[in-house]
Amino acid sequence: METPFDPPITHFVIFSGGGGLVERVGEIELAAGENRLQIRGVPASFDPESFTADVAGATVKEIVVRVPTRQYVEDNLKREAAAARRLIETSVDLGARRSQVIELCEDVALRTFLDEEVELTVWAVAEVAGPHRVALSYFINDSRFRWKPTITVELGEGDTARVRGHVAITNDSAHTLDGVEISFADFARDLTSDSQGYRVPPDEMRAQLRQQVVKNMMFK
Repeated sequence: METPFDPPITHFVIFSGGGGLVERVGEIELAAGENRLQIRGVPASFDPESFTADVAGATVKEIVVRVPTRQYVEDNLKREAAAARRLIETSVDLGARRSQVIELCEDVALRTFLDEEVELTVWAVAEVAGPHRVALSYFINDSRFRWKPTITVELGEGDTARVRGHVAITNDSAHTLDGVEISFADFARDLTSDSQGYRVPPDEMRAQLRQQVVKNMMFK
């Protein structure tokens, strides 16, 4: 029997070139012995080779990933998006929940194959029964998430000047990030048109990220 597990995203390192590193932490009740955790919320844009699972007080025995068929998903998304657009165009009065219905329709219209959830199962052998802390991390190859710095210079009297800088985050996906710690890494990845063409050993990429993270903040 598989136990569904959907821990929240606690930290997201956004790459300047698109995509990033996702870290999720949560707690789950495990039985003594073998447990099968069905990890929810992992998108098809993730890199299977980068996925790690750390279960406190337990040993990860096996990780199985099943990615949905791209063509099948894209055909379904096209039909859903068309239905959502027709609903918005033809509905004159959606009642008190008009804003919620429109928001839902817009989310459906923005979804792509990269948003589709993969089937991911983690086999963990726990030493004792009870609550266990689980930490997950993986890279997502999704160019819809990216950032860039902006700097302005204001000249004052004499030889004085004021320099101001800020980071502009782009999120062209249908997802929102609430209460998530955000880091920015000046790290460009060689993404193909379907954002699935980049491979590098996870340890090597993590080492590079540790050197290139430039700012942390809470994003709400």
